[in-house]
Amino acid sequence: MSLDLGIVSLIGSSIKLSWSIYEKGFTKEKSLPQRYIEFGDALFGLHSNLTTIESIVKTATTSLQDDRIDTFGPQAYDTASLTEIIGNFRLTLEECRRFLNDESKFRHKGGFITNIVYNINVDPHVISLTERLAFHNTKIGLVLDPFNIHVQTQLRDLHKEQHQDVAELLQELKQLLISGREPATEVPPSRIKRDLEVPVELSDRFSAELQTRLESNSLNHDESVQGMQLSVKDGLEAFFSHFNGIAQDADSMSYLRLMKSIWIMDKIRESDDWTTIQRTNPGGLYDRCIREMDRRLRAECTRAARNRAARSRLSIVLQFPAESLTIWPKVAPRKDSAQITHLGVLLEVPILPDLKSHTFRVVRNIDGTLGVEDTTTTTIESSGTISNDRMVQKINIDLSKAYLVPIYASPVEAGFNPPSCITKLQSSRDGINGVTPEFKSVNDLLRLQHLITGYRCVKQRKSITVTSLLKGQEYPNHSYGSRSRPFKKQSTVVEIGNLQLWQKIPYEKNQSTRDEGSDAGRSRSDASSPDPYSSSKSFSAPSIMSTMSAAHTQQISLGSTRMGIELTQPEAPLLVLFLKHSDTGQLSFLVIELDDRTKIEPNSCDCRSTKKSCAISVLERSGTPLLARRFYARNGLNSWNLAAIGEHWSSAESESVLVQQMYWLRIAFKSEVERVKFNTNVADLVRIYAGRMEDYRKDLKLVRGTQIISQTA
Repeated sequence: MSLDLGIVSLIGSSIKLSWSIYEKGFTKEKSLPQRYIEFGDALFGLHSNLTTIESIVKTATTSLQDDRIDTFGPQAYDTASLTEIIGNFRLTLEECRRFLNDESKFRHKGGFITNIVYNINVDPHVISLTERLAFHNTKIGLVLDPFNIHVQTQLRDLHKEQHQDVAELLQELKQLLISGREPATEVPPSRIKRDLEVPVELSDRFSAELQTRLESNSLNHDESVQGMQLSVKDGLEAFFSHFNGIAQDADSMSYLRLMKSIWIMDKIRESDDWTTIQRTNPGGLYDRCIREMDRRLRAECTRAARNRAARSRLSIVLQFPAESLTIWPKVAPRKDSAQITHLGVLLEVPILPDLKSHTFRVVRNIDGTLGVEDTTTTTIESSGTISNDRMVQKINIDLSKAYLVPIYASPVEAGFNPPSCITKLQSSRDGINGVTPEFKSVNDLLRLQHLITGYRCVKQRKSITVTSLLKGQEYPNHSYGSRSRPFKKQSTVVEIGNLQLWQKIPYEKNQSTRDEGSDAGRSRSDASSPDPYSSSKSFSAPSIMSTMSAAHTQQISLGSTRMGIELTQPEAPLLVLFLKHSDTGQLSFLVIELDDRTKIEPNSCDCRSTKKSCAISVLERSGTPLLARRFYARNGLNSWNLAAIGEHWSSAESESVLVQQMYWLRIAFKSEVERVKFNTNVADLVRIYAGRMEDYRKDLKLVRGTQIISQTA
């Protein structure tokens, strides 16, 4: 009787499944406690190894920071090479931290079902982290002893250099005592001999170039060549350019650079400038620097002298072209062959970390977009020539899609340091193309903000607490992180943050002076009538423009012979609040239009008395809801887009929420002085806006009346 193969296969699968269930659910080796014990052992092992390394580095850093040694080396031990060998253990530890903080990965119940679920869902992640921890521990175990020996060797070398410096100082002190006892006789200071000296043939050529340089300088400054010598500053610059280019290989160019370094060091020590430094500022920065460079030069001479081929390089070096024997490297001329492909520079400022070599520039492209250039300039020395290498990061930004993340305005809790002047500028939502400049001042940063948003920040206040009605704001019912919970049932929202007051001013107009803007407005008052069919010129555009405000009017061309007047209704100033929820951490912007009905209500704060000090301002709108909008960062900091508030983004794209029933807004400041300043600023902006609206209505009425008269004439 033959067996059915399907039944045999089913039985085999059942046996395999039952064994898998037994292995994952009942075996001790794969149980949840056993796995976590192994994971904890690996994590504790890495902790012990890192603690050992920390102790060694701390000991080395303490020795390096000692006043007796820090002149001869760095102030802290460099662990970059060690980190490269061990691997990115910080990333592994960060993943372990996130894993351990996830409560869903831990079950407080036992049993085979818990073990099965754990082995299927969690165990692969635990195994991966355990293997990575073991990998780091293995590397540390291999490198720990050599690392300790390397640190001790470096400290020993630094102590030797320290003792050598003390010996040189004692020798110079001895010479000073001898020369002071016999003032009639000048005792030349003894100098430690080097294992190599500059041949006469090269010394003569170097001296001839020095004489040529001094003669050139004397012609430029009307000085005499006689008595002029090499200064310490110029000598050090030339010494660094040659000494840092000496390679370990005993090639001819390295030999020539070594000879130049020796000759320059001798000329520095023979100069009157060096003698003056020794007399007026012994032990100063220049003194220490020259001694350290001379010590390293002697060590390099000793190393080169061991190579027998070094002395045979002279015949080859003497055949080099004259340009190779120059002492001072020639600065390569900067090639400015780039053609102008933009309509003008809108912003160009130096940025950190190096204001001398790092520049941030924004230009207006021909197609109407903005070109952003982040330029870093580095100096490179090659073959006796110094050149400047410019690395430029360029992105083109469409203002209707730009992302400006205001990291500088991130709300912080009391007692924490505020963020520096850093912002993130992206060309789109994904953030693939973007720059993160760090400005030296808030003014430079606000100029970029003005350029992107179209609004100028006139005032700002920091460290405020804002309370508003929750109803109508469509506040997200979730918080950051893996845990989600509904928003607490409450009628108000309490948030911390910063605020800015904005005015709608074109960026280019803001860069020019008020006088220029006024003259430009007056110069447009000699055009023809806006109605081409008007039979009377007495009501033409010039007579109208002369009586209208230039703040919201301009003359436009409607053709070759037709002119018109364009009236733009003034936009209300904005109160922009950079907010963060106290409990959930939700980031958002709250924008309120300060129209002529919006004001600070003095009787709505807690004190309700003018005699009592109060740091709270309450914003109201004459019994009607405030004109408010919310912009939520629904995906964290990267979606906190300040550009969405600006004039270039549409309401649909910005996904803003129109707040319906915000009848008041309560703002608590750090002090009463801050409150008084804010109240004054708001009152001034509202008054200016009300005046502009009154002028606008008068001008609009005037234009309409003129058009009617012109048409009926």
